[in-house]
Amino acid sequence: MSRLLKLKNYIVILMFCFTLLLYAGGKQSKVVTDSILSGKSFTLISASDGLKLNNIKITISFDDNNRFSGFSGVNRYFGNYGLRRGNIIVLSQMGMTKMAGPPEVMSIEDAYIAMLNESSYVVYDKKILTISTIENKKLVFEENT
Repeated sequence: MSRLLKLKNYIVILMFCFTLLLYAGGKQSKVVTDSILSGKSFTLISASDGLKLNNIKITISFDDNNRFSGFSGVNRYFGNYGLRRGNIIVLSQMGMTKMAGPPEVMSIEDAYIAMLNESSYVVYDKKILTISTIENKKLVFEENT
């Protein structure tokens, strides 16, 4: 009886491992490194959290010195970035210009900057850059060519 129980336990463990490998195999993303982002610029094509872009061009660029910058609708923004193991992105020392614009554009800009400040994870695949927050809000960018 004990031998049959051990066999059943092995079968359950093997099935669990097989299922885990099956689901994990297709979901893994490529590791994003400084050299992948360096020198590239992107335009925001969609955002979650109900952010409507209304034909406003929002951009982000990355340089060789671990700095990022971009245009957020009315103002330019900038700061430092770092990438950690597991595609974790850390944006720091962020600043921006302080120009005023139409209220509807300023509200989009404020929402975008808030999401960017909460960013924690980055994926880059086939010229699409996705920056996600801990709450899984997403900013999806397309590489400029």
